[in-house]
Amino acid sequence: MANTQTWTGISRTTFEAIAAKAASESGLAFTGFAGATGKNGFGVGWQYDPIAQTLTLTLLKHPFLVPAGMAMAKLQQLVASCQPAAVTPPLDFHNVKLGRRSVTHLPQKKLMGHTLMGLLPPPPRICDNRRGLTQWGMMGNDVLGDCTCAGVAHSLQVATLNTNVESSAPDAVVEAAYQKYCGYVPGDPASDQGGDESVVLAGIETDGFNGHRLLGTVTVDPHNLDHMTQAIASFGSIYIGAELPLSARSQHVWDADATAAGQPGTWGGHCIVSAAYDLEAGKMPWITWGVNQDATIAWALKYVDEVHVLLWDSWVAKFPGDTQEQILDLLQGLNEAA
Repeated sequence: MANTQTWTGISRTTFEAIAAKAASESGLAFTGFAGATGKNGFGVGWQYDPIAQTLTLTLLKHPFLVPAGMAMAKLQQLVASCQPAAVTPPLDFHNVKLGRRSVTHLPQKKLMGHTLMGLLPPPPRICDNRRGLTQWGMMGNDVLGDCTCAGVAHSLQVATLNTNVESSAPDAVVEAAYQKYCGYVPGDPASDQGGDESVVLAGIETDGFNGHRLLGTVTVDPHNLDHMTQAIASFGSIYIGAELPLSARSQHVWDADATAAGQPGTWGGHCIVSAAYDLEAGKMPWITWGVNQDATIAWALKYVDEVHVLLWDSWVAKFPGDTQEQILDLLQGLNEAA
């Protein structure tokens, strides 16, 4: 598969900033709106449409010792560092629900996660796989505690947004998953009790979701920032469980809080997705309740207590053949050990 990515919403000013930074930091000369350039073993093609505000970058060549994935991550970092921060609409936290009910730790998936992270290059300092998207869909999580299923839908959105055409699951598909894997019965409020992330993911692995295959999942240590950022950079996003504090209800940017209201779990358990981080600024925003919720890395390290990496078929297909085989072999070993 070609190492090509297209960004939308790239203004003329942003494109000029990207070109200037590429020239000053890497010696790559983006002259005009289309062409190809190279330096020190790297070759990059670009095409910018100032009317549609789209930018396409193609990795044409890379040094033998630098994997294509790492080179593409550098291009993603270049674009992300020049884009203006996404504006997060204010969210009324009194009109949303949570829904992460319990945590099931599966040691074999954690071992496989550690092994998988060992196959990946170090993460770039900045990564943003949201592609400028600010509205993701509530997925019913304002009236139901279906966040464990809405999180699956958001993870799939990120994967397909970056590989082909975005797949956004209708609310009915999310609710059907909530019924099947979490026991919700429409019309019975007492059955709206949330769900277990591991149970939901096991069901999705078996059944698929919105026409896509989840090849498998692994877990990583929620206190290992390197592995969390590696997973986002290499697989698009992480699907996590967090013990939300009451302080999050009054913070525009979620941050660690040492007060009584900042104690983990004082609000409740919630499933959310991250597809971006900025190690320079200490930020790791989340996708939840249909929007981008800004947060600090300190917040993640204090309140996140489970991290899953979802390996969607369309995303794994991006990797070179030998890496795909290693990933699939790991997943096969995990299934045989289960």
